[in-house]
Amino acid sequence: PGAIFYSKAIANTLSLALLAPGLSLFGVVLYGVDLEPADIGTFFGIWALAAAGLSAPGTLYAAMTAQLRSRDVLLPLLLFPLVVPVLMASCKALALVLTGDPMGQMRSWALLLLCFDLIYWSLGGILFPFVIEEGFPVTALRGIVADMAAAAATAGVAIVTGDTKVVGSGAADGI
Repeated sequence: PGAIFYSKAIANTLSLALLAPGLSLFGVVLYGVDLEPADIGTFFGIWALAAAGLSAPGTLYAAMTAQLRSRDVLLPLLLFPLVVPVLMASCKALALVLTGDPMGQMRSWALLLLCFDLIYWSLGGILFPFVIEEGFPVTALRGIVADMAAAAATAGVAIVTGDTKVVGSGAADGI
């Protein structure tokens, strides 16, 4: 199940990342922006982080809403508030690449994108099996929940919510 999530998320990331050259060229011509050759790598690096930040939660939430009748409305309503940090950070970082970064803010925005990516790519791989499989044994689930509670207690954090989704039995390798 984790491999399914990562393959879907990587495909989504590549699809978004492939938009960068065409849209960038269009933006440079339309707005008359002078992109320095030294900043091209930074520009596409930020674009890649943004694509990854949109793809991981998008893939997870798309799987969660796939079987719902109102998925076309529900997916954007659930996803947009979650990806606002990615949109804000990528817009600000790309603006700094294009207009200059006299105060050295680029690193902070890029780090925010990187952390968001790491968190959601990790969580997606962990949570995806619970989103796509029906018939998971309750005793096994209780064991996983007990392990999560122990880890949360050790870390000094609280788990405040959870969610489940249903797919056909056997469709997710039994977990």
